[in-house]
Amino acid sequence: QVEAEERAAANALAVRRLQAALHPGGWGKPEETRLVREIARLRKRAAALRLKVVSRPEKPSFDELHGQVRLFASTVADIPKVLRLLRVTTEASGAGVDQRWMEEEQFQKVAETFCTRLARDFSAYQDVTVPQALAVYELRLGLRMVAFQR
Repeated sequence: QVEAEERAAANALAVRRLQAALHPGGWGKPEETRLVREIARLRKRAAALRLKVVSRPEKPSFDELHGQVRLFASTVADIPKVLRLLRVTTEASGAGVDQRWMEEEQFQKVAETFCTRLARDFSAYQDVTVPQALAVYELRLGLRMVAFQR
């Protein structure tokens, strides 16, 4: 708004100077001086206000949040994959048990990273991200509890 006032004052000064050129003696120095002072005051005020401006990062959109949640649900937390992880954690022995446990550990890490990213990148949508993160934490907890029940 200050910049708009400054432009208006500068335009008024330009118009007055053009009028003075067309009509010598049509308006006096006091009017020109007043407009010059007004422009200087407005420029100073605009500079002071620019110092108070806080740049804010661009928020991710809700569509991006939705896409991230859908991607997590269809890849990491896919129902057949989670059921397979449950079967893996209940098996006491057999070939490849170590690798299956590593899969469960990898799931835990990826799920934790996802929850952290939800909280960090989508804090403007806490009404959506908090229940989503809670569901992921419950899934992680459930898998861990089953794993240590064996």
